[in-house]
Amino acid sequence: MPSVKQINRLSPYLSRRLREYLLAAGAAEARAFRRSKGQEPPLVEGALFYLVDDLELLGHWDFGAKGRLSKILKDVAGQAPSGMGVPTPVPGEK
Repeated sequence: MPSVKQINRLSPYLSRRLREYLLAAGAAEARAFRRSKGQEPPLVEGALFYLVDDLELLGHWDFGAKGRLSKILKDVAGQAPSGMGVPTPVPGEK
């Protein structure tokens, strides 16, 4: 689980709902750790955040974007004039 400090740093990029879930889960994790005196595995294991590769947009208002961001961008890129829309490789990315 990310620490409160880490969650606060990520807050500009998190929805209010996700931030609240992370904080609540972190508090539950801390309570479980104290209760078990560290003798039980964490409630949530592993890194929660690695590389974000795609987003699902859930716009529920008029003209709100819906669907996978990667597909939306791919569709838009396919409408670009010839020679454009070919992704530029990011150094160090496979």
